Amino acid sequence: MLVPPGEVPPHSLWGQKLLEETSDEERKRNKISIVSMLMLSCSTMLTTSYPVQVTIPVRSLLALVERVLMVDGSLPKATSPFVIATEQEFVCSELPILHLYSLELLISIIKGMRR
Repeated sequence: MLVPPGEVPPHSLWGQKLLEETSDEERKRNKISIVSMLMLSCSTMLTTSYPVQVTIPVRSLLALVERVLMVDGSLPKATSPFVIATEQEFVCSELPILHLYSLELLISIIKGMRR
């Protein structure tokens, strides 16, 4: 955010912090939270009835499910040797919820295809 020198930056909207005030860990949590919410929202939309029929990007959703389920917490071979143990620990701690939402999305895709 550009703020003239000597002026106080405005308060952020909706309680969001400015990028400068956000730690790396918070940014990582936000990314994982966004993916989780995307999958949860897609699941809800796929299992809710609407008055208008629409096409569903099934292949893209299945690709998302596959990519998330393929993550097992191990480091890829191409990863830098400087990956911090806390980063690895954080990813592993978030995997169960990501896998759960992926499976829920897969179930929703199957239910949506049956309609």
